[in-house]
Amino acid sequence: MRARFLMAVLALLSGPYLAQPAAAQSLQDVTTVKCTTGQGCRCALSGINAYDVAWLLNWQDPPANADTLILMIADGVTRWSSVTPDQADTDYGGDGTCEIEVFSPVIPADGTWAGKVRAQDITGCAPQVAEMVPGMLVNMTFSRQIPWKGHFDPALLSADPTSQIVRWRALHANLFAGQLTTPVKSDVLQVTGALSSRLLTPDTATATLRLRVGTDAKNAGVLAALGMADCRVTAIYDFERAGQ
Repeated sequence: MRARFLMAVLALLSGPYLAQPAAAQSLQDVTTVKCTTGQGCRCALSGINAYDVAWLLNWQDPPANADTLILMIADGVTRWSSVTPDQADTDYGGDGTCEIEVFSPVIPADGTWAGKVRAQDITGCAPQVAEMVPGMLVNMTFSRQIPWKGHFDPALLSADPTSQIVRWRALHANLFAGQLTTPVKSDVLQVTGALSSRLLTPDTATATLRLRVGTDAKNAGVLAALGMADCRVTAIYDFERAGQ
């Protein structure tokens, strides 16, 4: 993601930036259980811990007993659950046996990759920001040749791969979490930017950007007067190798 996107959103406020908290401690890998009514469930070891899962889903913290829970995805809802994978499979019409799959890393294919915005959501922002953001999100897409060198690197999906505006860390070989960085500083604003990027197949990938501009209780009235009491921007990007 390019620096000018974040800078343009902040320009309206002429404000400083407070970085996100550091990543929390690690726990054991989360088991994901994806269920379909009448068809049972598919279970897999996610390769990432509960804190990273919660961060990707925009939750503040996982439950204290997350090591004993599964992450269930069913009927359009993602939630922690205390049932076992086999019990979940029974509940959703399966045979009561949900083998835990472990996936091998996907290797991205070299070639011409293109990105586009699939979805975007802007809430709680001043009209000036709400009007400028869609155009900026579209301008952050690209089409160019990418030599992956045998492994996935989400920085290469940025409009400017050399930019340091995002600090990426690998959750596993095909899933990365990112944190926005910027030299702008402020004693009033609290700006948090979270990204995630996943390689889905050798020819497709996706990324999500979540940006929030807020403040503490002491300065809440200032942002509220500007129509920015709780400004949130979410964008989902799809990337595909040409010819697929």
